[in-house]
Amino acid sequence: MKFREEVFAKIFTYVTVIVLLGAILFESYVLQTERSARKELDQQLQKEQQLTEQLTASNIRLEERNLELQEFKDMWQDYSSFEDLEDVETLKEDLFSRSDLIPVDAIVDANIHQGAQAENIDEVHRYSFPEEGEDATFVPFRTSDGQNEDIVVYTTANDDKQDFYIELLYTVIMEEETGEPVVNEDGKIDWKCLAYNIGKGWTPLQTREVAEETDEQ
Repeated sequence: MKFREEVFAKIFTYVTVIVLLGAILFESYVLQTERSARKELDQQLQKEQQLTEQLTASNIRLEERNLELQEFKDMWQDYSSFEDLEDVETLKEDLFSRSDLIPVDAIVDANIHQGAQAENIDEVHRYSFPEEGEDATFVPFRTSDGQNEDIVVYTTANDDKQDFYIELLYTVIMEEETGEPVVNEDGKIDWKCLAYNIGKGWTPLQTREVAEETDEQ
């Protein structure tokens, strides 16, 4: 009897140890799973926080852009808006298809402002008007000196490398008899850039007529 009791006691002890080891292993597994889940949750929270920060920064840039646009509209509030949608689309499509009309001076100043090195072609920032389907700023106004009627357009040219843009003011004279835009020798709308802004204030440009008169003198 004593021998049998000792055997049962040992068996019970072994079973108890196995059960305890199983409980310990199970608890370790649960803890490891919780740690992994917590780590994944922390990583997800970090990603969401970064996304939130990016969205916040984007919202701030949009608000700044809207404020700039509103200031520009307020500055031109004495001029009547150009409301002929068909003509607006025609002018917009023509200008946006001609990125060569972006002044070289504006592109050079923008590159200098961004710190691009002219001798390194990879650092040079190129600018173009938005392509079809992209967000575009195109705000036209009618102006008149009592004799001639002009269309003044506020728009932007975008950097191909980063979130930077050049503000531009263009004008086109309208034919008095037909009400159509004046065209150049090539039969294209005769756009003239009045000024540009790379974030340091507006820089005026000489119109073609003024430049020719200056050269003649």
